[in-house]
Order: sequence, then structure tokens, then C-alpha cells
Amino acid sequence: MVTDRDAHADVVEPVRAFALRNAAWLLPLAFALLVTLLGQWWSPEAFDADEGINLGKGALVAAGFDPYADIWNDQPPVLTYILAAMQHIFPWSTGAARVTILAFACLMLHAVFRLVERSTGRAEAVTAVVLLGTAPMVWRLSISVMIGLPAIALAVTAFAIVYRRDRAAPWRAVAAGLVFALSLQTKLFTAAVLPAFLLVVWLAGDDARLRRRLAMVAAALAATAGGFVAIALVSGEPFLAQLVNPHVAREVRSDYAFIATAGHFAEFLAQQPFVLIAALLALTPVGRRRSGLRAAWLVWIGVTAVVLLGHTPLRYHHMLLLVVPMACLGGEASWRVLEAAWPHRRGLARYRVALAVIVPVVAVAYLALLLRPFHDDDTPAVNEAAERLAAYAAEDPWAATDQPFDAFAAGLLVPPELVVYSIKRIETRNLTPEMLVAVIAARQPGQVMLRRSHVNRTVRTYLDRHYVRVDPSRLHYVRPDLAGEAPG
Repeated sequence: MVTDRDAHADVVEPVRAFALRNAAWLLPLAFALLVTLLGQWWSPEAFDADEGINLGKGALVAAGFDPYADIWNDQPPVLTYILAAMQHIFPWSTGAARVTILAFACLMLHAVFRLVERSTGRAEAVTAVVLLGTAPMVWRLSISVMIGLPAIALAVTAFAIVYRRDRAAPWRAVAAGLVFALSLQTKLFTAAVLPAFLLVVWLAGDDARLRRRLAMVAAALAATAGGFVAIALVSGEPFLAQLVNPHVAREVRSDYAFIATAGHFAEFLAQQPFVLIAALLALTPVGRRRSGLRAAWLVWIGVTAVVLLGHTPLRYHHMLLLVVPMACLGGEASWRVLEAAWPHRRGLARYRVALAVIVPVVAVAYLALLLRPFHDDDTPAVNEAAERLAAYAAEDPWAATDQPFDAFAAGLLVPPELVVYSIKRIETRNLTPEMLVAVIAARQPGQVMLRRSHVNRTVRTYLDRHYVRVDPSRLHYVRPDLAGEAPG
């Protein structure tokens, strides 16, 4: 006779087995669903000024401009090419671009699950993904069109490709190296992860033969270098002039102060409390027990911490480079501490995964308290600046602006010399008022809107003489032929 309990087990057990078997995919999908339901990825305003820069570069490349010969560009090109492809499929869609970044966030969570699962176990992997997926920084960056998260997602994927449970294969080292090259060509700051990557390749060796392990490391390093150089040659990267020098220029480094940087470092970490607390558990005697990738996480954290503490200016999004390995280490350490504290080890072993899956319930309540600073109730329903630009968009497809996000939202291209309108570029004198005037005079864009930075008198004088100001509340100018009147 079949009891109600048996019938219930017949239904629940297959679902439970399916969930556990596919947790590596289901957890990232659950994350994407929560972000879509609770996050404002459709917001008409930029989450960060860098969003507009990346969207503007992608639109220009899609329109046929070269990412370096035509565009002043201080970042690698991989995400620009991806956004250019999205521009062809979904023209002028910030939503499509943000979904692209969300896909990278899901890839990152999937790779983290695979790595921790292979290193220690499934419950630890679930915990690591929950820690990382509930970090406020990850929520914000998972729908911000910025290059840091995609670069880290590719780096972690490279780790997951080479670190497997079955027999190590040289082709995996090569494939992982090529993916790591894509990471570096998305954002160069993942160079800090290279020592940890090579250590993971070493640990992935299936035996103790020194020659085989060295061959794996050499193959991964050669593939990384080869892939990096190939992309640099195809894109025509001016590596030192634009990708390196603007970030280490004297004008930027002159403001560096270790105490101030350390203060920002601590502040940004404190904003990810669950990840920080879990990672600190790895310093306890129980949490220090060795696991397959513990050394790699520690190397990643140590090298990255040194790099970030020496960097200026340190921004919140740079810290994701540290939060990812801390979540992995914390996921492993949390379960070791729980196992040591649990009085009935057998009961804990039975419910390890169940307990780990319950954690998201607490995490959602936690997120409800943390989302308000990111998603303010005062967020406007429309981008007013973009709407004002769109009013003249049919007459001329160009707009010079210090907020490229507004131009993209209005379906307008920004002159390639001006699309990277960043504070760092201004500080290093790679963009001066004289250059701005010269570009506007040469390109003659239909509109000029400057609302983010201080406007030099030279620029204002030129605009007042050659353009018509159409908005008294902001510096929005249109060419006289578009305004239907002579300049004042």
C-alpha cells in the first residue's frame, strides 16, 4: 500500500535530485531572475558614468569606426566588440547591453560553483555562490555596462576550464589560456590574477611529475600571451600610449595617499559584510584546513590586495577583483567551521546541501535592506537629458556631450575623439578645453550638451558664438541651422 509519505517522496525526491544535479546552472538563473525582478536594469539613468563611455564606444565601432585609430580609448577592446555586435542586433538598447553584462555575471557564478565544488564539495559551492550572488556590489555591477565584471567572469571561467576532477589534458590549459587572454583584453586589471591562474594550472596536474606540470603551465602561459598579442594586433592597440600611460601618469599618481586608499579599501569591503565575515572564518584554526584551491584563493587575494592598495584612484568596482576569491574561500571555510561546531556530525552531513539552499531565503531579506541605496525611489521615470537630445536627433546623428549615456539613449553618436570623456583623461591632459573646441569645430555636431563637468570659459565662448543655447537650465546647444535661427 502506498502511503502519503511515499507519494510525497515520489514527487519531491526527483525534484530534489534534479536541483542538486543542476545547481551549477539553477543558482545563476535564480540570481538573474531576482535581479530582473528586484533590480532596475531598465533604469533610464546611468548607474555609473562608465556605462555611457562603453555604450558610446560600442555604437561607434558598430558604425564602422576603429576602436583605436579613430577613438581615443584607454581600455582593451573585447567588451567594445561585444557591445558593437549587440548594437547591430538591438540598436540603441541599454536594456540589451545590461542583459549582456547580466549574462557575464551568471557565467561568473557558474564558474565559481564548479571550482568550489571540485575543490571541496557541493554544499561549499552553493554557499560560495550565495555569498557572491548576494553581495551588494555584485548586484550593482551585474547590470552596469562596465568592463570589470566581464573581465573577472572570463578569468574565473579560465580557472574552471583547466581545473577538473578527471585526467588533466594539455588542450584544457591552452583553452584556459585563451580565455584568460580574453579577460586581459577586456580589462587589464585581471593581470593581478595571473599568478593564481598559473597556480591553478599547476594544481590541475593529475600526477606529481614535474615535467608534465611545467608543460601545462607553459602551455597556458603561451596561449595567454598568444591570444593577448593576437587581439592587440587585430585591434591596433596603442598599448603603452593609451592602455598603460594614462593609468600611471604622474598627474594621477601625484594624488596617491596610502592612508586614504586604505580607508576606501576598508570601506568598500565593509559594504560586503557576508563575504567579509565568511572570508575571515578562513583565518580560524578550523577554517585554515587545506582544500584543493585554498592556496590559489590566498594568492589571488594577496596579490590583488597589494595591487589595489597601491592603485589610485581606487573605485568601488575595482574591489570585485577581491570579493570573488573571498567568496570562494569563505564558502569553503564556512562549512568547515559549521562542521566543527555541529554536535551531531552525521545530522549535518545529511542536511548539508539543504542548509546551504535555505541560505538564499535569509539572503533575500538581507538584500531588501541593501537595495534601497542602489534603487532610490526618486529614480526618474525618463532620462530628461536624453529626451532633449532626441528632439533634434532626426536632423543630425551626432552630439558632443560629457555624458555619452544620454546620447546613446537618444540614439546619437558621440564624436570618437570625445566619447571617452572621463575625469582621468582630463587630469592627464589627454582632453583639454582647447581639444574639445577643436573637435567641435572640426566635426560640427548637431548638438552639444555639457552637464557633468566644469565648462571652461574658452568652451563656453565658442559655443555661445557658433551654437544656439536651447535650454537655459543646462548647457544644451544646437547648431544654428537646426535651431532655425542665427546664433546670438
